[in-house]
Order: sequence, then structure tokens, then C-alpha cells
Amino acid sequence: RFESGEKRAVIVGDVLAYCGRHTDAAHSFHNAARDDRALALFLDLRMFIKAQEYVGDGEGVTRLARQRADWARRVNEPRAAAEMYLAVGDVKRAARLLAEYGRRDVLIELARKMDKGSSESLRHLAEALVAVGEYPTAGDVYQRLGDYKRVAQLAVAAGEWSRAFALAREHADCKRDVYLPYAHRMAQEDKFVEAQRAYHMAGETATAMRVFSVLVTNAVAEERFSDAGYLHYLLAAQCLDSAGTDNNDRATLLQQYAHNERLARIYHAYDVVHRCVYEPFSLAQPDALLNAARYVLALLDGEPPPGVSMLYPFIKFLTD
Repeated sequence: RFESGEKRAVIVGDVLAYCGRHTDAAHSFHNAARDDRALALFLDLRMFIKAQEYVGDGEGVTRLARQRADWARRVNEPRAAAEMYLAVGDVKRAARLLAEYGRRDVLIELARKMDKGSSESLRHLAEALVAVGEYPTAGDVYQRLGDYKRVAQLAVAAGEWSRAFALAREHADCKRDVYLPYAHRMAQEDKFVEAQRAYHMAGETATAMRVFSVLVTNAVAEERFSDAGYLHYLLAAQCLDSAGTDNNDRATLLQQYAHNERLARIYHAYDVVHRCVYEPFSLAQPDALLNAARYVLALLDGEPPPGVSMLYPFIKFLTD
């Protein structure tokens, strides 16, 4: 090594280090203008106070601080390690460390103190808060950043549906993040009408129509014609709502509105007639029932909708 041009003091320093004479080795490195070797020696030995004597430029200070933080982490001193990471501006590593050890209190304190201008650092803190389940504070941080989609997602995760719906009303880009998981939840709870509405609000038109089709088919098959009418009324209202925002398909949506609104009236009126014919008791007057049947006939355009049969009711009226 000496013949290759390496300084004698560096070689002597290595020998002294192997012999365990670390302070003498550092002095030898210093005499050779190789403070970096002395710094590396004391960092490897975790002798951080000694290492400070050989810290030169900013890079050396950062390296020392990181090494001290890593060591504090290894000896289960997460708060001390986090403070050291923060001292060198490594918010990401500090936040992950605190989340790993479940230090919610420190994360909340940091989030409140952090300047709004440090958007990247705030985002790291918010992610750490989410990791420890501190959704409200994380939501406040994302709100400071103007990331309302993430705020809505956290409100949903926390089950704060009132806040989530309010965000969806105020920020259109949050609708899908709020109403789609709500629709899934309603479907799991067998609340399919609410689920159909939520799918529509989330922009999942195809899914909403599939749910609607199943609901109407079941209602008609079970002779719940009032429910079938209500479902068609809901779909008509949704078509009208969409027509107000979709200029491209407005004509089609208005046609669908008229079609479903007519079916809603048919099923509602037919339910009155059907109940009178098939249920043992009815308080309805014959004239009212006859007018209801005539109203249904007036609304029919060609073949009657599924489940609607006018022949038997009229025969029943005549025989009674």
C-alpha cells in the first residue's frame, strides 16, 4: 500500500485500529488529512461523541446524525431516533419509525407543529397516522394539503358517513370514493334500494341498472306492485337528474325518464286493483277500483308490463 502511494499515516492508523488503539488511530488519520477515516472508525464503534470531533462539512454532520438515529432505533429508543431523523430533515424515516412503534402521541404532535409549506413531509406524517389508525388527525392533515379525496376515503374508513357525504356534496371528485363503498355496504346488509341509489351516485350506472333489474323482477314476481312502482319512480328521478348534467345523452335520458315514470304510475294504480281482487278484505269502493283499472288501461301502450294483467280484474268486477 505504501509503494502504491498511500500515505504512511493512513497505514499506521489502520494498524493502530486493528490493535484496538482507536484514539491513536484517529489522530494518525487526522495527521494524514483523512478525517473521514477517523469519522468512519468512530461511527462503526458507535462512539458518536468522539466522532463529532472529526465532523467537517454538512455531509459529515448528516451522516453522523443518521448513524446515531439508526443506533437509537436498534436499542429501542424510537423517540430519540425520530428526533435525530427530524434534525437532518428525514421526516419520512422518522414518521415510519414512529408508526412502527405505535407512537400516536408523537405523530399527532408533529402533525400539529409541521408547517403547511412542507407538503411532502406532511404527507409522510399523514400516511404514518393512517398506519396507526389515527384517521381523524390524518384527515385534518390531508385537508390542510387540499387532498379532499383522501379526506373522504379516511372518513369512509372511519365510518363517518355524515362527514363523507358532506365532502361528496362539496367536492364532486369525492363522490365515487364515498358512494361506491357505501353501496357495497348496503348490498351486504341486504338494503338493495339504498345500494342502487349509491351505485348511481358513484357513477356506476351499469351496476345500478343490474341491481334495479333484479329488484324490479323480484318485486313483480312476488306481486309487490307498489314496490315495483316505487323502484321505477326512483329510476325515473335518476334519469332526470343525469339529464341535467349530461348534454350528450340528454334526449335518451329524458326518454328513459318518461318511460319509467309511466311504469311507476301503472304499477302504483295496478297495486290498488290487485289488492282488491286477490285479498279477502278491502275498504276500497267499487267505483274507485274501476277508475284505477281504467287509469291503468289508459296508460298502457301496447303490451302491458310484466305482472300486469287486466283481463282477470275486469272479469272479477263483472261477476261481482
